[in-house]
Amino acid sequence: MQSLYHTDRFLESLPDGFQAFDRAWRYVYLNARAEQILGRGREELLGKVCWEEYPEAVGTPFHQKYLEAMETGQTVVFEFFCPHEENWVEFSLHPHPGGLGAFTRDITERKRAELEVQQSEQHYHALFDHVQDAVILADDGGCYVDVNPATCEIFGMSRDQLVGKRVVDFGPPGTAAQVKMAWREFLRHGEQSGEFVLCRPDGAVRTLEYRAKANIRPGVHLSVLRDVSEKRQARERLRMRLRQQEAVAHLGVRALSGGSLEDLMREAAAIVAEALEAEKCQVLQVLPGAETLRLVAQAGRDQRSIGTVVPAGAASLAGYTLLTGDCVIADDLRAETRFSDPALVREHGAISGVSCVVPGTGDGRFWGVLLAHTTERRTFGHDDTHFLQGVAHVLAAAVDRAAAEEAQSRRSRHAALRADVSAALAAGGSLPEMLQRCAE
Repeated sequence: MQSLYHTDRFLESLPDGFQAFDRAWRYVYLNARAEQILGRGREELLGKVCWEEYPEAVGTPFHQKYLEAMETGQTVVFEFFCPHEENWVEFSLHPHPGGLGAFTRDITERKRAELEVQQSEQHYHALFDHVQDAVILADDGGCYVDVNPATCEIFGMSRDQLVGKRVVDFGPPGTAAQVKMAWREFLRHGEQSGEFVLCRPDGAVRTLEYRAKANIRPGVHLSVLRDVSEKRQARERLRMRLRQQEAVAHLGVRALSGGSLEDLMREAAAIVAEALEAEKCQVLQVLPGAETLRLVAQAGRDQRSIGTVVPAGAASLAGYTLLTGDCVIADDLRAETRFSDPALVREHGAISGVSCVVPGTGDGRFWGVLLAHTTERRTFGHDDTHFLQGVAHVLAAAVDRAAAEEAQSRRSRHAALRADVSAALAAGGSLPEMLQRCAE
């Protein structure tokens, strides 16, 4: 049983397993990784009903999740522990009008890491109760009466500068009333814990976890603090990477569910703009001769109209990307020496950019360029380029499929026309009439 999924380079290159079913739960596609996970080849499973091939799964929570996704039309994500394999698997089920696509990912290592983190945090909190990191002693009015060296390092001030200060002096602008209320609540309850955003005199902003206990001596209150800024930043980076991975997977499923190539391009631009937190994202198509690019989709603040034609010369980020054929990151467009187009900075008002070519239609050419810009709020990194490349591969596969379908349509029309002409000639029709019909 053949399927359009067999030609999809994106799904075949995935490290995750992917299976596709029709509405009757017949296998219509398995990628190479799914074959490895199941231990069975696609030629053995295509066209067969999955629940007949795996009857032991019927009635299990695993089975119910699949039915739920198909019946509700909503994406379902769940984790499942396989006792016989002693591993954890994450299933991501994406229904569409023709059936359901299922991504399978081995998350055993992630589960182990989560357990290690949990154990580490438990150990951390146990130590936190007894080991001093940054320590502050304050009076009833919240004035610091003593601090340890770690406090001086975190706050960026000497002990003499800190003594006499209060926590309200280091909060973000506009939070004084909130901080004072929290201090009164702390004195009333006797204990408090949470997070505090520290604004240092040098302008640096740090996130601190704190635990405080009132009246360790009459009128003296203890606060123990730890700088968790890097941990928060690492979690934010992980959150963004996971969101980008989910965005690529969603776009891949969307590409498989049908619809126009133009709609897919617009959705890709919106997904990239959101996932990269970019000011704008554009999909540009190479026009014949590779001397100009046409804007086919965009998202963000850019007000240029769809269809706008721009030069593909090396002076622009998009043009340079087209010439090099790879992802390009520009940390500051104003300082770039590889390409220098003043209009680019003036028009976009951006200092950071990243772009990636969209591979061609099987003949070695590039179809277009995927381009994103942002401002001083963030700059792009290598994780962002990997995400952009993933989106580009999805678009490339969609371009290939659209070209193949158009070619097949032309062949079918030509074959039908030849058959009509042959039949008409056999029935006694004249050659001029046939030529006129072909022209029509």
